[in-house]
Amino acid sequence: MPLKFFTCQAGTPGACTKAQSVVQIGDVNPDFNMGINTTAQWKGVGLNATLSWVKGGQIYNYPRQWPFNEFRDPVIDQSSKPRTTCPDDWQTSDPRCPYTTGKKPTSYYSTFYNNFNANDYFVENGTYLKLRELALNYALPAKWVARIPGADFRSARLGLVGRNLWTQTNYTGYDPDVTGPGGGNPFAYRVDYFTYPAYRTFTAMLELGF
Repeated sequence: MPLKFFTCQAGTPGACTKAQSVVQIGDVNPDFNMGINTTAQWKGVGLNATLSWVKGGQIYNYPRQWPFNEFRDPVIDQSSKPRTTCPDDWQTSDPRCPYTTGKKPTSYYSTFYNNFNANDYFVENGTYLKLRELALNYALPAKWVARIPGADFRSARLGLVGRNLWTQTNYTGYDPDVTGPGGGNPFAYRVDYFTYPAYRTFTAMLELGF
């Protein structure tokens, strides 16, 4: 069954009751998942790359929702928007005066927090392209291999492998590759529940053949 995001609307906050309606606010199902692997070889030098492409679907961004409680999200900073010259009695005569240029008061964004209750403000596009692995290796010439002490080696190869090197996405969280359940909930697929992002690693390799 397709998995989707739902939230309660109207009624008492924090629980769905008969007086409330449950509305869909997102869909985690991507249009497609694609893996691309390419290999190039030139003499003794080999290059291998593995790409992952996920098109469509949405992610719920809890790590962004939580800082709204402390007004720490960048969207709360309105300093770049122009000020408006208001009359001295603007608080009573025209309360919207300071915000007519698009500035919003801090209290405007506090309504988005609402603890862990779902809010479509934090549903984001889950499309991404990720370079999962890039490996470069070099096969040593036979005359060099023959000089390696310790055994009668027939081949030797040096290599360097990098993983999670690059990600292209519009998702504002740490990593759009949220494939597992969040918070121990098996139904929370593609919910970014403060999941630590994948490490970027570099590994050196020495392969000896007998």
